[in-house]
Amino acid sequence: MNDDPSKDTGPSDENSPRLLNALFNGPGDVVILSADNIEFHLYQKYLEYGAKGFPPAGTPTDPNDLPRLPESSEILEVLFQFMYPQHYPSLSGLEFEKLMLLAQAAEKYEVFALRNACQFQLRLKFIHKDPKRLLEFAVQHNHRDLIIELAPILVETTLSELEGIYRFPSTKLGYVASC
Repeated sequence: MNDDPSKDTGPSDENSPRLLNALFNGPGDVVILSADNIEFHLYQKYLEYGAKGFPPAGTPTDPNDLPRLPESSEILEVLFQFMYPQHYPSLSGLEFEKLMLLAQAAEKYEVFALRNACQFQLRLKFIHKDPKRLLEFAVQHNHRDLIIELAPILVETTLSELEGIYRFPSTKLGYVASC
C-alpha cells in the first residue's frame, strides 16, 4: 500500500478514465468504483458472505450507474480481499494512518474478519503510540474491551482532554471535575 495518506482522501474527478484493479478484474457480477476511479469487478455473493454492509446477492444493479465508494482503491483492495473465501493478506506492514482508514472501512461495511484483524494490529503496534486516537475509535464503534484496555494507558490524561473523545454529560463532568 502507498504510504501517503493524502491519496486516500477526497474523490477523484468522475470524468477521469477508469482503470481496473489488478486483483479484482475478472468477470464478476457487480462493478464498484473507488474514490480514485478504479473499477473492482466482484461477485455479489462474496460481498454478501463477507460483510453486512453490502446489498444481498440477487439485488438488481444498473450497469450504467456504478456505485462509487468514498474509499481509495488501496483501502478497498484489502477490504474486498477479506470478503472473499481465501487467505487474508497480512496487515502487519501497514502504518498507523492506513490501518485506521482500513479499520474505519471495516466498521462501516461490517467486514467482521477485517474488523478483528485491524483491532489486533492496532493493539499490537499502536496502543501506546496513539492511545487517544484509538480511544476515539473505540468509543465511536462501541468497542468496550478496547476502551478497558486503554484505560490504564490513559489514566493520567485529564478529563478535559478526554471530553472531546468521550462525550461526558456536562453535569457529570462538572461533578467529577469538582471532586
